[in-house]
Amino acid sequence: MIVRENPLIPNNELIILKEICKDCVIEYESMCRDITVLPSFEVFLQKCSGQKVISLPGIEVNYSFTEVQINQLFREAIEVVMCLNLRSTAIQNLLFPKLTRWQSCEKGKAAITVIDNPFLVNITFPSCQNNLCIESGIISGNPLLSPGFSQNIPVWCSNCELIPYVPGQFFLSYLV
Repeated sequence: MIVRENPLIPNNELIILKEICKDCVIEYESMCRDITVLPSFEVFLQKCSGQKVISLPGIEVNYSFTEVQINQLFREAIEVVMCLNLRSTAIQNLLFPKLTRWQSCEKGKAAITVIDNPFLVNITFPSCQNNLCIESGIISGNPLLSPGFSQNIPVWCSNCELIPYVPGQFFLSYLV
């Protein structure tokens, strides 16, 4: 028997299956599954970049990613459980090419938060097939984000809050 390309089967069940069937070919899907303590930035990137499953239940990720790092991290990701916060970065394009499901790290928290990224032009989820692909998110204060994004976000995420950029918004809220 060969078991591969099953990102939803927990690692512990794959280990049990391997013990039961010594001659089976069992491929473990992720080195970045069910992490409960956030490692250093370097270890996190090394362990999780290019993994099909990235699962960090209960953990908010607030690292300062470069565009290359964030896109490398998610280049193969199909299933994600994480609260990712991208605030005030120099990232221009966010690409999640194979992602089909993104769940929040914790009930009541946004799965993805993208706020005040002055150079961000595009966020893309080409493999998302329905509006339940991304559990929740907040996208706000990204002045260069393409107008087409606001039309696509409901296709990927029915529970995402998209707040269009308004020039001078921060300054005006500061005065009030």
